[in-house]
This record gives sequence, C-alpha cells and structure tokens, in this order.
Amino acid sequence: MTMLIDLQKYIPPESREPWSSWWWDGELTIAFGHATCGWIQLALMTTTWSQGVIIQCSEPWSPFGNMANWLADIADRRFPAIWKIDEEGRHRTLIAAAEENDKVDFQVWEEDPDTHPSPPPKLGFRTRLDRMQLLREFHRKFSQYVKEDFDIGEWTPPSPWNTPEDLATIDLSRVADEIKKFPKAGPARKNRKGVRRKDFPA
Repeated sequence: MTMLIDLQKYIPPESREPWSSWWWDGELTIAFGHATCGWIQLALMTTTWSQGVIIQCSEPWSPFGNMANWLADIADRRFPAIWKIDEEGRHRTLIAAAEENDKVDFQVWEEDPDTHPSPPPKLGFRTRLDRMQLLREFHRKFSQYVKEDFDIGEWTPPSPWNTPEDLATIDLSRVADEIKKFPKAGPARKNRKGVRRKDFPA
C-alpha cells in the first residue's frame, strides 16, 4: 500500500511521461476460490509492482450479476466502468477508466462505511493494461471456474428462504462477442517453407 501511494506521488500515470508506461503498464491475472459457506474469494494480481488483492464475495450480496454488467460496459467502452462489491461491512469499488491506445486504468478502492467516523477510501490496487487483456482474463477464468470448480451447494447453503444462484446463468455473451472481434495473436511459428510467421490468429 505504501509503495503504491509513493509510486502515484512521484510517478503518476497521468503524467504521460515516457517512463510512466514502464512503471504502470502490466498484465492482469485473476482467480476465483472454491465456494465455502456462501463465500467466494476473488484474487486480482498484476505484474505492475507485483500487486495483489483478495476480495471476499458474499452470496447474500452476490456481485456476479454486476460483474457481467461491468464487463459489458468495458466491452462497449462505456467509461468509467464501476463495479461495487459489498464484503458484508467493507466495500470494494473496481473502476476501469479509459486510456490511450485502447488501454484501461484499473483501480480497486476500499472503504469501511461501518466505521465512525468513516475513513476516506483507500486505493489498494492499480495497473494500466490492454482493455482486451482484461476482458479475456475475466471471461476465460470465470467460464472455466463455473465449468470446473463452482459448487452451488457451498455457494448457496440449503435453506427454505434462499433461491440458489447458479453462476452458470451469468451472461457474458457481450464480452464473448467483443473478444471475437479482436483475435489474439499467437506465438511465432514456421510455415511449410520454414519462414517464421506471426500474423495468424490464436
């Protein structure tokens, strides 16, 4: 946290200096934890200063429908795209703002509204990355998680008052459509004549 504050102070990404991109541009990795007793952990990691944050997702305040809306906003370039997550006390706000060359400034803010007096929100995560890398990472990891690791019984414990939420019903079709428009370049390979090629879709 202290390093992130110092980095923003002395090398702000808004400066547009040539070295700014070297400090702030990164790659995003995310992971969804196994559901247990109505909780799922969402881990965000970036190569920008090796930052990482874990967000607690609660079933009574499930954030996944809003996640789909947030990703759709990013796919449609409706910025700033904002996703709020209630951790049953502490709140996290994920913000994606437009940058040049189809990049986004991705930030995670933390606030504790139940504390009196309420302290100001704290920045806990920030990176600048390609818009399509963010969309691909969320789409691929969430789709894989729902298919292979999601346990609806652990996410929505049996109760006569609860209607189970099946994360397989979360609609990411708008994100999938945007990904199809921008095929990811694959690694270089040789054609039949032994000439290395890079201009083929993954």
